[in-house]
Amino acid sequence: MSDTTSLNVPELESPPIERVELESLLVMNIIKHCRDSFPNMGTIGQLVGIDIDGVLQVSSSFESPSVLENEESAVNKSVSGKARQAHTEAMLNRLQYIGAVTGHVGWYLGAYVSSFLSSPFFVETQYAYQKANPNSIAFLYDLSQSSNGTLYMRAYQLTPEFMAAHEEKTWTASSLNSHNLTPSNVIRELPIVIHNSHLATCLLHSLSEPPTPASTLTAEAALEDCESNLPLTETFSNFEVSLGTRYRKNIELLLESTDEFHYEQGNLGFHQRQLAREQAKIQQWIAKRKAENANRAAENLQPLPLDDWKRIFKLPAEPRLLDSLLISSQIMKSTQIDEQSSAFLSKLAGVRNAYAS
Repeated sequence: MSDTTSLNVPELESPPIERVELESLLVMNIIKHCRDSFPNMGTIGQLVGIDIDGVLQVSSSFESPSVLENEESAVNKSVSGKARQAHTEAMLNRLQYIGAVTGHVGWYLGAYVSSFLSSPFFVETQYAYQKANPNSIAFLYDLSQSSNGTLYMRAYQLTPEFMAAHEEKTWTASSLNSHNLTPSNVIRELPIVIHNSHLATCLLHSLSEPPTPASTLTAEAALEDCESNLPLTETFSNFEVSLGTRYRKNIELLLESTDEFHYEQGNLGFHQRQLAREQAKIQQWIAKRKAENANRAAENLQPLPLDDWKRIFKLPAEPRLLDSLLISSQIMKSTQIDEQSSAFLSKLAGVRNAYAS
């Protein structure tokens, strides 16, 4: 009898996620959680499901402790992170106890679409998720964008280029160039498919519309009845072209990101000027040492080493480009106003055509 325990069975790797499927009840739970916590945009929760052949099927979710405003400090981040981890493990154990799916496949976040990426919390959290499970996703819901009847949900993953650069943790220009990492490929968006469960579908099919009673009115009487029910004054609510708070907030966050970008560029420019001054001093020192070695060679003396400048001069450390990279990527997301304001632009076009005619 062969010993099967000595066999090395290779671990099968799941293919990359190409699509995310969510049940409608799950989406409603996420919306309710984020809406109840509004205007606090630190609402987070966990996603449970399974990935099959490149399709991430999310079946359930549960809430997590919200992100605190002062969580950027090391102490608060450590305490809050441990509390959320303990809460997640306890909830997964309860799901396993009742026989439900316990595959931890990501997390959801209630945040402004124009500011979520510039926060280190999003990147660090998603990196930890994808480090443990490469197919984990970050599900974003923006209540401010969804307040006008348009459901705004996005599923994101960090790209392999960003994951490789984050593994090195240097964030220098050479590191970004070696990994071909640019602001346009920090994250990738995954298509979302929302569907009903089988029980909900059966319930919808079992519902029947009440029969419409046959009309006994003549054509003339029906026309008079319709005219009598017309409103006295015509309404133009469909042509409302007010920007609303969501567009103003998007522009405000865009301006804040632009200011932060200029600040980071100023720090980078200061480093470049300081580096140029030190390199000029080094070149002067090397030229002086070469002249001194020429005089020593004429006197048949041993030349002095040319790399002693490393003990005398100290080049300034290259700044980390992570903040500049994230801010640039966030600005690219914020400038996509056309996809967020298509209805508003359509109304403006209608008003323009009405006045032109």
